[in-house]
Amino acid sequence: MTPSRTFLSPLAASVLVCLVAGSVVAATGCGTKTNPTSHVAVQSTLGNSTAHPQAQCQLGSQLPWVNIGVLGSSKIPGDNSTVVNDGDAWQGQNVHVTACSVLQSGTNYDVHVSVTQDGQGSFSVNTVGTPITYPGPVSGIQAIFQRGDTGSFRQDDCTLSFPRPEMGLKGGAIWAQVDCPNVVFSGQNRTCSGSAEFRFENCDGAP
Repeated sequence: MTPSRTFLSPLAASVLVCLVAGSVVAATGCGTKTNPTSHVAVQSTLGNSTAHPQAQCQLGSQLPWVNIGVLGSSKIPGDNSTVVNDGDAWQGQNVHVTACSVLQSGTNYDVHVSVTQDGQGSFSVNTVGTPITYPGPVSGIQAIFQRGDTGSFRQDDCTLSFPRPEMGLKGGAIWAQVDCPNVVFSGQNRTCSGSAEFRFENCDGAP
C-alpha cells in the first residue's frame, strides 16, 4: 500500500515552522508585523487677530509656528507634498513624531497626533470626547501650539475640517486643517488665534 502524503501550502508550512521552532521565529520574524515609520507634514501659524489684537495676544502678526515638510496642492501642477519621517531632519532640525494614532470605529475616528521639531516647538491635535467624522467640519477638537521662545497655547474647542480635495481621513492617517480662534497661554493670560494644516500617516490604526 502506498503511504498517504500530506501537502502543506506555503502559508501553512510557514505557520508550522513558527509554532515548532522558537529560534526560527526570532530569526524570521514569524507572527510579527513591521509597521512603517510614521511621517508628518505641518504648516502652522499663530498670532494676533481682529478678535485678539496686540494687547491680548502680544505676538504681533501671525507668526510661522511649527512648519515641517511641504503640503502641496493638487490644483497646482508640480506642487507636490513632502512628508518627513519620524527621526529625520527638516531644515537642519530633527523631527520626532511623539503621538500618531488614528483609530476608526464605524464612521468615527479617535485622533491623537503630535510632533516636535528640535529647536522650534511642537504641535498636537487630539479628540477630547468628540470623535472626528469625514467630511466634517467637527468642533470640540483640542490643539496645542508650543514654542520655547513664546510659550504654550491651547484651545479645547477648535474646529477641524477638510477644505481641500487632497485631504482625507482613514485608519492610521489624517490630512486636515484645524482652526483655533481663541488659543490661550494661561500662564500669561494671553489669547491669540492659531491655525494649522497637518498630515500624519503610518499611525496606529492603519489596516
